Amino acid sequence: DHFVPISQAYLEVGVDALEVNLSCPNLVGKPQIAFDFEKSRHILQDVKNIAGKTPVGVKLPPYPDPIFNIQMAHIVKELEIDFVTVINSVPHCVMVDSDKEEFVIKNKFGGLGGKYVKPVALGQVRRFYELLEGKVPIIGCGGIETGKDIVEHFLAGASAVQVGTQLMKEGPKVFERLEKEFREELAKKNCTAKDLIGRAK
Repeated sequence: DHFVPISQAYLEVGVDALEVNLSCPNLVGKPQIAFDFEKSRHILQDVKNIAGKTPVGVKLPPYPDPIFNIQMAHIVKELEIDFVTVINSVPHCVMVDSDKEEFVIKNKFGGLGGKYVKPVALGQVRRFYELLEGKVPIIGCGGIETGKDIVEHFLAGASAVQVGTQLMKEGPKVFERLEKEFREELAKKNCTAKDLIGRAK
């Protein structure tokens, strides 16, 4: 039941870090791997064994019950996973065109991202920040449109962010804008990015 998605050959070309995405429903009729904690442990252990000194992180879904966060946090601690990325998109979402009376998405169901998922993302960032006692870096993902959004993720417990929806809208230039806005927010607060991590009261 062990699954090894990479080989040492990939690492030899120079990889800064590996993010293992356990939160995509890739197999019809099978649950997301991140909800099968024994299988998640096996996969992450296999990747860690192959990666050697290369940092290994895990990207996770929005867990609907805190018990899932607790179970995954235990695995992260046990295997000394280097970082956690939350969240992947919220699944089972539907958009309907009322004029055409049609589903907007070809396959009816799709994943929700962008500004609509930010509160969910912030909740998962905070859960893992507390469960991992601030000792494992968290990459916040969900609703990053402005520098202020980055500040919110940091205040919740993230120490970096990942941008998806806004990258699709603006292209690579989005990163320069977000960095500028984030620096402006830090200047207003007269602090460093590190100072913000997890300090929401």
